[in-house]
Amino acid sequence: MLPEGAAAVSVEAGTARAQLLQSLQEANERCIQMLVHAARTELGDTFALVNHLRPLLRGITSDVRAQAARIALLLVDMQLSNAAWWTHLLAHPARHAPLPPARGSFPRASAVPLGRATLMLAWHAVRSDPVGSCLLGVSPDVARSARASRSPSSTGWSSAGFATCAPDGRIVLRYGAPSS
Repeated sequence: MLPEGAAAVSVEAGTARAQLLQSLQEANERCIQMLVHAARTELGDTFALVNHLRPLLRGITSDVRAQAARIALLLVDMQLSNAAWWTHLLAHPARHAPLPPARGSFPRASAVPLGRATLMLAWHAVRSDPVGSCLLGVSPDVARSARASRSPSSTGWSSAGFATCAPDGRIVLRYGAPSS
């Protein structure tokens, strides 16, 4: 026999997990759409993955894209497993955090909304479903940072200036307000 209230907690956890998976699928769908678009254009500075898979991505159907998006693993790399990077970001909000060497980029106009949505997804996931947040690749240290924040906007997890465009066109994630 389950303790009183256990069923309600189980239903709440199930609902939170279902919402996480739905949001994860939406982020993956958008990422795959952006990869397909990059493959269909002839941008030279795109991801090595796009260059390698260009023929496959160009011919991918909407059904296959939808099926790929349903994989229960975040396809967007927002450095959520990189605790050192996030620690630097939190400790030095006015400075750009050092990023791994550029591996390609999406155009800013489409990358910023995807990045913001992904960060919001991660912030909410670590607060409502710590087990499910592992599907997003969030390290325990990054998860602790997100859980400690009062709101995503107060910590730079999702603010209007969370990303700036580097001179080479890459989106550089930033903590806090945009620099002038």
